[in-house]
Amino acid sequence: MAGVCGILESRELWLSDIRSMNDPRDGTYWSEVFSKILDRKSVPDIVRYPFQRGDGIGIGDAWFSYLICFSPASDLESQWRDYADHGTGCAIEFSFDALLKNADGGKLYAWTPMEYEADVQRAKAEETIDAAIRLFRSERDDLTRDEANIYWTYAAFSFLLCGTRFKHPEYTQEQEWRIFISRPKREGANYRIGARGAEIPYLKLPFAPDALSGLIKGAACACSNDELLDLLRRGGYGENLRTHEP
Repeated sequence: MAGVCGILESRELWLSDIRSMNDPRDGTYWSEVFSKILDRKSVPDIVRYPFQRGDGIGIGDAWFSYLICFSPASDLESQWRDYADHGTGCAIEFSFDALLKNADGGKLYAWTPMEYEADVQRAKAEETIDAAIRLFRSERDDLTRDEANIYWTYAAFSFLLCGTRFKHPEYTQEQEWRIFISRPKREGANYRIGARGAEIPYLKLPFAPDALSGLIKGAACACSNDELLDLLRRGGYGENLRTHEP
């Protein structure tokens, strides 16, 4: 409930560093998918070797990604257990349309569903790699060796746009959507202490009251309906409140 109150009172979402997620493969899993395909493609070693490490290709060094996670599965018991303090907290509902509109066509942030299907991940990765190869072949006669290396360096990082949407198939039930903000530098980040005592970089993302469409009370939440409705009213969010029934 402390988190719920903090979000509603501040009108801010916090996008945390991708390496602080509960899945330790967040930010790196995608590079494993790409690596297996790059091994059989006509690409230079400057691209192939970094992906073989499977470490996210410069994550936390050459690029920094921040995110916040959403799910349309409001009745998923694992979500209530793991993220709402065993149902003693609440789920905050946000308007899909408001989040999409606020993205400003992707200029402010990416608003996107995660891809869990392994076959689809491989197909998208291969299509992205093949597009880079085709473009290079159409331009290579006009490129010096150094320019070619620069091209492939940028191509490798462009794979991020595709790959960071990939999540391990074991998380399929979460049906996750994410807000992403990726940057080449750490500038502008705030810091908080996580549950394990580690310092976590994060970005603040303000939202308008009409972006919040309701509150779902956990089955074990000790707050009364009157208390929760008062919290919504004071923030100018309306009075859309319902209770989760396990």
